[in-house]
Amino acid sequence: MAAKDWLNKGILSYNSKDYEKAIKYFDKAIEHDDRYIDAYCNKGLVLEGLGRYREAIVCYNKAILLSPNNEYLYYFKGNSLYYLERYEEALKYYDKAIGLNSRIAYTYFNKGLVYGALDRYEEALGCFDRAIELEPNDAETYYNKALTLYYMDRLEEAVEFYEKAIEAGAGCAEIYNNMGHTLYCLDRYEEALICFDSAIELDDSSTAFYENKASALNALGKYRDAGECYNRIREIDFNCRPTPVY
Repeated sequence: MAAKDWLNKGILSYNSKDYEKAIKYFDKAIEHDDRYIDAYCNKGLVLEGLGRYREAIVCYNKAILLSPNNEYLYYFKGNSLYYLERYEEALKYYDKAIGLNSRIAYTYFNKGLVYGALDRYEEALGCFDRAIELEPNDAETYYNKALTLYYMDRLEEAVEFYEKAIEAGAGCAEIYNNMGHTLYCLDRYEEALICFDSAIELDDSSTAFYENKASALNALGKYRDAGECYNRIREIDFNCRPTPVY
């Protein structure tokens, strides 16, 4: 079979979640054509998905040597470096990707995540803002901007961007819980309670959500209702001794 046939078999195996077989097929493609960029790139993506980041970087390096003006290869390498917590190196490769194509929203998004991991929040905001300019309906970007604003103690703005994330389609329990926590910090207890209820509706197995709800209820003087939350926490985890997180 030709290299392209092995590549296609690898992609089919990947789509079937047979990742080790996919790697073997990509290796076969490379054996037939050691300059096959797509084979190196796809192998790297599979290895990255398996958490084998250093091996993924080796594949991306080989692909970059063959195609030094391919922005996606620098982006992929930046991702693996990010997962390895090699943040400064990751920034370097995201910048290389942006230098080749400045209109890919997720490169700015991931660069923002790196700045957040480095506690460089102003720079993270700049990246998220640029990502929003390019992709104004991405819920995850709004959510991460909200988290960044929260870390900067810009709580009112954080609430605004939690709301934008939800409007854009984000609906996981953690978003409602984090928005509730921010509202709690602003002494907006009734609104916080609504958020905690939404989080619990999506995931009623989290003791943290019930603890947060109990804290909001206590702040409102609804002690009996708070007691019911603590009872629910004990139902979820008999060994858990609830303590308000605020």
